Amino acid sequence: MKPIFTLLAVFLSIYIQAQTDSLKKYVVDYKLEYDAIYPQDSTKNYKAIYYIGSTANNFFATAKPDKEGKLKLYFRDNDGRSFNGNVTPDDLASIEKISIAQKAFYEFSNPYKYQINNYDYFATGDSIVNGRKCSGYSLRSTKPKREKRKKLIHEMYYIDTTTKMLPLLIEPTAYEIWKARKNISNGLLVQKDAFKIDGTLFYTEKLVHVTPVDFTITLIGDTTTVYRIDVH
Repeated sequence: MKPIFTLLAVFLSIYIQAQTDSLKKYVVDYKLEYDAIYPQDSTKNYKAIYYIGSTANNFFATAKPDKEGKLKLYFRDNDGRSFNGNVTPDDLASIEKISIAQKAFYEFSNPYKYQINNYDYFATGDSIVNGRKCSGYSLRSTKPKREKRKKLIHEMYYIDTTTKMLPLLIEPTAYEIWKARKNISNGLLVQKDAFKIDGTLFYTEKLVHVTPVDFTITLIGDTTTVYRIDVH
């Protein structure tokens, strides 16, 4: 009988480990609000809201309108999983106070991870942005001829380094470059600008509010199960 009990113990150990591995928690301690502006088409402007962890920037949750104008909650872990679903303004307010409805989540992979070899951050110096002293970084192609030929965009990030947090990097490639090289300063993202090849600004996000919050997003099980939001 001893071999049978030993075998059961092994299976039990594997099962417990699988249950532990299948549960992922993300501690959210800040809500950042930005004015998202399209200078050439103000009808597209909206309020961008990001829920982040100041000590872990591999994930974020955001709420913004879709193409039909309906508000959507979107969560992504750059290292693996994502979910999204429709929410109302009241639902959004409740996220910071009570648990909300369960939704399925999905595996996420960055199809552009190879691009970290074609892009990099370049320091542009310090400047005052929105009343804050910020370090500036340009994220652009490392191949100028290719950039011009393909009319690639480039982005500017302005970071307040006096605030202790890891930088908010929404685009997967921007995050992967930071993860591989750590060549931009930590701090609060105050403004992000996106430019066309001719230097025309076509999109910008400007920080308007920073609010401390305290809740946890928990992914439970595999891709057929759910997430839960818990207030501490």
